[in-house]
Amino acid sequence: MFAAQAAVIGDGDTFSVGDVSFRLDGIDAPGADQICIRPDGERWPCGQDMRGVLENMMRDGIVLCERRDGVSDLPPRESYGRPIVACSVRREGAVDLDIATQMVLRGAAVGYNEDDFVEEQREAREDQRGLWAACTLNPQTWRHNAPARAVFIAQAQPPQGAGVIGCEAGR
Repeated sequence: MFAAQAAVIGDGDTFSVGDVSFRLDGIDAPGADQICIRPDGERWPCGQDMRGVLENMMRDGIVLCERRDGVSDLPPRESYGRPIVACSVRREGAVDLDIATQMVLRGAAVGYNEDDFVEEQREAREDQRGLWAACTLNPQTWRHNAPARAVFIAQAQPPQGAGVIGCEAGR
C-alpha cells in the first residue's frame, strides 16, 4: 500500500506520482480530449470534466492505493505499461471511499469490462449522472475507433453500432 500524495491527474482513470503513472482498476473514463453531446446539442468537454471529478476526489483526503487482490507488491500492468491499482480516499471522521466505485456512481467512468461495477453503473445511468446525462462514445471506442470518433465529432451523434454511453433514442 502507498499514499498517492501530490498526484498529478492524467484523466478520469489515471494519475501519476513522481515518474510513475497508475491506472485505476476496473474503470474506464473518457480521455481528456473526449467530448459529449448534451440533449440540447451543446458540445461538452466531458473528458476534461471527468478528469476534474477524479482530481477533486483525490484532493479530498489521504489517498491510499494498492493492488486490488493484494497478492504482490508489484501491481499488474495494463497495455500502456501502467500499474493497475485500487485506491481509496481516507477523510478524517468518515468512511474510506473506493475511488473507482465513486467515479462510476458519479457517472464519471464506466466499468472497464461489462461485469465491472454493474450496479453502480446502473444507478448512475438511471439517475442520468455525469456522462449518462449526455451522449458520447464508450471510452474504448473513442480511443480505438478513429472512424467512429470522426463521425461522432462531425455529426454530433454516434455512428450506428458504435459503443455509446447515455445516447438515448431520438438524440
